[in-house]
Amino acid sequence: MAHDDSLRNGHGNSPDGVPAVGSSSGSGGDSSLPPVEVPNVRMIIQLFVVPSILVVVVMGFILVFFGGIGAGPRTPDQFIDGLNSPSGHKRQQTAHDLAQVLPRSAELRHDVKFSLDVTDMLAREIQTQAAGGGAARPAKPGDELNLLDYLPAVVGNFSIPAGAPLLRELVRTQIDGRDQALVRARNAILALGNMGHRLREFDSLPPAERDQILAALKVQSGSATDRQRRAQEALDYLTQRQDRRPGVPVPDTLGIVPTLRLGARVNDELTRKYTIMALANWDAPGVDELLREMVNVGSDLTQFENADSERGRREIRYNAALALARRASPLTPDSLVLETLDEQLLARLYPDPARSPAIDLVLKSLRDLGEFKNKAPDAFAEKTEIIAGVQKLGSSPTMAIQIEARRLLEGRIPAQVAPGYFSRQLLLMTGVALGVLFFLGLAVFARWRRSTPATATSTAA
Repeated sequence: MAHDDSLRNGHGNSPDGVPAVGSSSGSGGDSSLPPVEVPNVRMIIQLFVVPSILVVVVMGFILVFFGGIGAGPRTPDQFIDGLNSPSGHKRQQTAHDLAQVLPRSAELRHDVKFSLDVTDMLAREIQTQAAGGGAARPAKPGDELNLLDYLPAVVGNFSIPAGAPLLRELVRTQIDGRDQALVRARNAILALGNMGHRLREFDSLPPAERDQILAALKVQSGSATDRQRRAQEALDYLTQRQDRRPGVPVPDTLGIVPTLRLGARVNDELTRKYTIMALANWDAPGVDELLREMVNVGSDLTQFENADSERGRREIRYNAALALARRASPLTPDSLVLETLDEQLLARLYPDPARSPAIDLVLKSLRDLGEFKNKAPDAFAEKTEIIAGVQKLGSSPTMAIQIEARRLLEGRIPAQVAPGYFSRQLLLMTGVALGVLFFLGLAVFARWRRSTPATATSTAA
C-alpha cells in the first residue's frame, strides 16, 4: 500500500527521491521552472537595442564634454587655430594635445613653417607682456592658459632653433625677477636645453631631409621682418652644424653659453640645476668650462629648495660633475663622480629610511656614465677607479642599481624609446566601452540562463 501511495503522490518519484522510469522533470507538472519564451521583438530590444542606445549616449557625452576621443588637432594649421581660439576651453585642450603630440611627431618637429608660426605667437605674447609693464596678459573668462608660460616649452621641442632668440630674451629679462618672472626664466632655460637635444635629432636625419629643412628655412629667411631674421639665424646655425667636422663644436652663433651663464650665476638652487641640464645638451665652445665653474658652488647661492642648504650645494656639484661625465669631458672631476657611486656615503648623506634620493642619484650616475662610455669608450676604459666603483654596485642590495651597473659593465646601454601616445579621452572611452560590454554580456548570459529549460536526467530504476 505504501508503494501505491508513492505512485499517487503526484511527483512520480520512488520513496528514495529518484525519478521513476518514464517520468520527466520537464513536464508541465513541475511549476518551479520558468516558462520557455520564444525570441521576440521585445526580447531583442531589451538585449541589444537598449544597450546600444546607452553606448551611443555615453560616447556623445564624452565627445561633447571632453573634446573628442583622441580626435584633437593633428595638423599645424589646426593647432595654430586652436591656440588662437577665443574659447578658453579650446585653447586649453589644444595646448594639452600639442604637448602630447609634438614630442612624438617627428613630422611636426621638422615643420619649418609650423615652428616659425609658433615662434611668432610667442613673440606676440612677449610684446603684450612688455606693453603691459611686465604683467601677464589677463586671462579671458574660463581661460586658464597663459601662452607666455606655455609656448617656450613648445618652441624648444622643434628641431629648428627659430625660437632661440626669444628664449634668450626671456632669460635675460626675467632671470633677476621673483616668483612668476623667475619661473618663466627657468622655463626658457629648460626649453633651451630641450632645443639642444632636438638638434641632435636634426644631425641624425638623412641628408635629403636636412636639405629640405634648410631649403624651407631659406625661403622664409631674410632681414625685412623679425620672422625672417629668426629664420635666417636658424638657417645659418643649422648650415654650420651640418658642415662641421666630427668632434668639432659648432660655433655658438645662437648665444647659448652667454645666456646660460646668467642662469649659472643666479642665487637660486633650482635655476642652477636647470642650467646644468640645459648645458649638458649643447656642443658649443665654453660649455665644459662653465660646467666646471658650477662645480665650485660659493656663498652666492642663497635660495634653496629646502632648509638643508648643504644638500643643495652638494647636489649642484654632483649634477655639474655628472654633466661633464655625460659629455666625456676631460674636465670631469672624477672624485665627485666616485662619491655618486658610493652607496655607503650616500646612505649617510641621505638618512631618509626610504633612501630614494640616494638611489636616484646612483641610478643617474650610472646612466650618465653609460653616455660617457657610448661617446668615448677608450676614455671610459681608462677610468679604472670609476669602473671599480661600478663593479662594486654590481652586487648592490638594491636590484635596480645592480641591474643598471651590470648593464653598464656589459656594454648594453638601452636606447631611449618614446612611449606610445594615448590621450586621456581614448583611455576614458576604452574603459567605458569595456564596462558597457561587460554588463551587456552579463545581461545576455543571465537572460539565456533564465530562458533555457532545465533538462531532466532519466535514470534507470
